Parts: sequence; C-alpha cells; structure tokens
Amino acid sequence: MGGELLVFHTTESRRGTGISRHKESLDAGELTFQISCSWNGWQYVEIGATGGLGLAGTYLETRSDFASGGHKSRYNGNINWAMQINPAITFHFPGHASLSLGYRAGFITPILRTEYKWVDYRTVDVFHQSVEASLVLRF
Repeated sequence: MGGELLVFHTTESRRGTGISRHKESLDAGELTFQISCSWNGWQYVEIGATGGLGLAGTYLETRSDFASGGHKSRYNGNINWAMQINPAITFHFPGHASLSLGYRAGFITPILRTEYKWVDYRTVDVFHQSVEASLVLRF
C-alpha cells in the first residue's frame, strides 16, 4: 500500500485544413492511492501487479495559427478521476541485484463533464501507457 505522484507533459503538432497549423499540449498530474500484490512461485522470479485510484489535474491548450497572422487559443483545465494498473515481473539474481520489467496503463476521466460553447471545446478522457524497467543493486 502507498501513494504515487505522477506528472507528465505531451505535445502534438499537425497541419489542419488549408494552410492552418494546430499545436496541442497537455499537462497532467495525478495522485493515486495504490495497492500491490505479488507472487513468488519460483526461487528467482516474482510476478506482481499494482493498481491505483485517485485524483488528477489536467490542463489542455490548443493553438491554431493561420496564414493571416492571427491565432486562436483554447484552454481547458479540469479535476479528474485517475485509475492505473501496473503488472510487472522481477528477476532476483543471486547476490544483491534484481531486474524488473513492467507495463503501466492509466486512464484519466473528468469528475464533472463540461462543454464550453464559447471556446468550442469540451472535457477529455486521457489514456496513457508506458513500459518500465528498473535495476536494483543492494550493498
């Protein structure tokens, strides 16, 4: 049992219709309460999983630049639910070392869904994933 603070940033640039360009960026942070379990069925191999629930904050910014020199920006910040799961396998080497490999999948969804007509933007769901590896040396 424990807690985790996870923060990430991502951007995307793409060309829209005609000659317009769009750039979106997302900043997110989540604080989750986590529960872990593991199984040591073999001498040097441990299989485990961690699951978490908590709250997240997201801030999304969209900018559109047009050939006329103008731009339109849309902003959205929200408080969200956060959920994640992280299955992993750990290899314990004789001595004082271990190697862990895992996969993390998470989902962030708004607590309250809103739609702002004046900026033509609504709240979003975020799915994030990663592959993780760690090497632990004990002295």
